[in-house]
Parts: sequence; C-alpha cells; structure tokens
Amino acid sequence: MSKVHTFLVSDESDNSHGFKVLTEGIDITQFEKNPIMLYMHERPTIIGMWKNLRKEDGKLYADAVFDTESEKGGEVARQVEKGFLRGASIGITYQKEYLKNGVLEKCRLFE
Repeated sequence: MSKVHTFLVSDESDNSHGFKVLTEGIDITQFEKNPIMLYMHERPTIIGMWKNLRKEDGKLYADAVFDTESEKGGEVARQVEKGFLRGASIGITYQKEYLKNGVLEKCRLFE
C-alpha cells in the first residue's frame, strides 16, 4: 500500500463550524516542519504524514503517506484504498479578530 493518495483538505466553502477559511490565509510554515497526519484530530494518534502540500485555485491539497507499520495507519490506508474513506480535513488555530462575517481571513495549520 505504498500508493500516495491526494486529498482536497480544504477549500473556501462553509466548513463544519459554519464559516469559510480563505486558502491564501492559511499559514503552513510551522506545519511543514512536522507535517503529521492525525486520526480524527486525536493526539497522539499519528497515522502518517502529509507531503506536497499546495494551494491551487482557492483550494488546499496534500498527498497522504500512511504509516502502514502502525495498526491504525494500516487500517486507514486500507479504508482509503478500498474507497470507504474519501476525505480528510485540516486542524487550524486562529484568532477571533480574523473571523469576519463568516470568513476566516488568517489561520495557522497544525494538522
């Protein structure tokens, strides 16, 4: 299961919290130093890492590289391979002053 899967991890549509995140406002600097992939946003359940993080046309894409040596990483990799899991989401931190009229202008990616 060494195939790399590309995910759309963020776009500028309303998220599950009811606001939009501007892609250009996502600071990926710190994240790129340790691009971990967590299971369901849970620390410390690392299931892999993200590579080739890129912003294109208002969207954020990343390539998933699963840690198939770990039980959970292998399980998630199999679910992706079989098409049961087709999406991923990002974890961000932000200051409230950057959230204006339902649009988050600046944030920091942490996972």
